[in-house]
Amino acid sequence: MASMQVTLDTLRQLLNTASYKANGDPYEQQFGDLLLGHFPNCERFWKMFVIPLTERMAGYPIALLNNIRFRQGMNADLEDIAAIHYSMFLNLVYAHVHLQSPILSSLEDFYVHLASACDLVDTFLEKSYILLLKCRGGQTKILQALTRDEFLCMAGEWYDEKYRTVYDYYLSRGKFAQMKLPSRDDLVKEFVKDYLDQNSLWKDYAGHSKSVREFRNVIVHDVQVGKFMCNGVVFIPKPRAIQSYRTWRQVFSVKDPNVFRRDFAALDQQLKEDLDLLKSTLNQLWELVIHELELEFYQKDKTVLRHLYQLQI
Repeated sequence: MASMQVTLDTLRQLLNTASYKANGDPYEQQFGDLLLGHFPNCERFWKMFVIPLTERMAGYPIALLNNIRFRQGMNADLEDIAAIHYSMFLNLVYAHVHLQSPILSSLEDFYVHLASACDLVDTFLEKSYILLLKCRGGQTKILQALTRDEFLCMAGEWYDEKYRTVYDYYLSRGKFAQMKLPSRDDLVKEFVKDYLDQNSLWKDYAGHSKSVREFRNVIVHDVQVGKFMCNGVVFIPKPRAIQSYRTWRQVFSVKDPNVFRRDFAALDQQLKEDLDLLKSTLNQLWELVIHELELEFYQKDKTVLRHLYQLQI
């Protein structure tokens, strides 16, 4: 397919007119507003880097059309990033719906969807990193440039942090835990911490996503999460404390009011806090990714990313 001829200023102005409400698919139109308060960069990424992949561009430079299908000849990596981004969006929406209109299984469903969103975030960041390296002719140290000593140091860290759980993992799963060295987590960490120079943001995201995933894993693999009922309000262990409350025995042994206040929270309050914190953290991460991609997309002397979009100035 021949490249589409565009003027960068005109293209940017046209994309800036887009919104979930006006140009999204039915789910984006109906539920997009749920994310705009804490995560407006979700919509911003979509309109700047997903819409140009689609047949909405057939109306350029006058207006965006309603055809949401990918244009012919689009790069597969870009299509995958768009699909991952949309899937993350849906999981965050699903979590919102369970918070707004709870059903019997909403606690379990909420954290399954929130953890799935975190998994997709990691994949999105990983693929965005590789895309940027492709545009800039760079390489990732973690996958391409580790020395033997650096690799052995990483193996030592795995032993220190995870080997103590291998036996319990084997008992619960009937198989050995995989040793992934290096892992996707290492690649995402390199992107945010080293490439984007955001060590504190990485720690915030890594810490929160870890607690969400640990709570999800308890839901999926263990007994029902133990709950307290007090004056008609349901209290659950906070996700960051769930490793200490994986059995009912551990939950119901709590008698100290200070421990209860520290490690437990009202169910609705905890769900809202975890969702809002995740969205706010993702908004900061997306700001960085969007900035880096815009440098490749809108500078006239950079051509690789526009070529992948089949756009030519």
